[in-house]
Amino acid sequence: MKKLLILLTYFIFSNIFLLNPILCQTNSELSAKIDSLQAIEFRLTKKLDLIKKELKELVQKKIQNETYNKLEQDSEESSILTKMKMNIELKDKPGIFGKNITPIIPRGTLVYVLSYDIKGDWKVKVKDRDYIGFTDKDFLYMNDEMKALINKAKMKNEIKIKEQKERNALKKRELINKWKTVGDSIFTEIKVSCKLKDKPSFGGKEITPLLPVGTTLAVLDYDVKFRDFRIKTFYENKEHLGYINKDYLVVNNPMQKLIEETTKLAEAKANKIREKASKKRHQSLIKRFGKRNGEKIFKGVIWIGMTKEMALESWGKPEDINRTVSVLSVHEQWVYGNAYLYFEGGILTSWQD
Repeated sequence: MKKLLILLTYFIFSNIFLLNPILCQTNSELSAKIDSLQAIEFRLTKKLDLIKKELKELVQKKIQNETYNKLEQDSEESSILTKMKMNIELKDKPGIFGKNITPIIPRGTLVYVLSYDIKGDWKVKVKDRDYIGFTDKDFLYMNDEMKALINKAKMKNEIKIKEQKERNALKKRELINKWKTVGDSIFTEIKVSCKLKDKPSFGGKEITPLLPVGTTLAVLDYDVKFRDFRIKTFYENKEHLGYINKDYLVVNNPMQKLIEETTKLAEAKANKIREKASKKRHQSLIKRFGKRNGEKIFKGVIWIGMTKEMALESWGKPEDINRTVSVLSVHEQWVYGNAYLYFEGGILTSWQD
């Protein structure tokens, strides 16, 4: 039996090594294999890095060509010629956020001036080269033709601003007319630049751009607690709805009337709540202390023989309590301003006013 087990064990292990050649390899053979694979991995990684670098350069070149083509399509032929004041690179768009898209153009290079941007940049084309882009006006030598271009661009910009203001004014008038058709809206203006809030409170979140002085507003209602108006306005081609404190607005007669009416309604509502609470308290006192005592307590009356609980309900919590403890009982003096209540064993025995 022992010999049989030995033969079976030998058979199993011999088959494992036959089926798994790697297990049969020595450490030196495995190390050589690992080194070979690592060398292949290094070469592939290096090749992949070169491919990525080349791909990035091609993408940048494509974007650059597309930018050049767009600039060239938008460009007009120009005969205005000037020179570069210093070594610079041309940008893809006017302004400080433009990206450099050309090599450094050396000082003294001749360029054609194509147009002027109101931000202060020239659009130029390098003579005898395909480079087109933008550069700051201070980087070029100025001539009379360029001064004329600047004046022309400024005039165009002024006309554009004027037309935009007219469009905004027209939209504002249309919106006001729309409001007027809905109901009897109250209109006013902002007297101090401010932003609208999302709710009538000091902690309200600002939800609009800064509204300039003179902005037209439609007043919808008034919040008595925080003295805020809920308003609607039209600014930067958008309709805005929110809250604004009355101190920031020109308060006219209709708004003053709205404040008075809203305040009266709020006071009437508060009185109704107080009356309801008072009635509820009256019923509760009668239920706890009986009709006779409950009526007196409700009216704020005190009397000899009433308990401390009754006194608390009638006059409220005292400003101070002075206690004197003796062998037979506890004496208390309750202070209410210039009035004093004296209790002995929890019962009112006298008072002083």
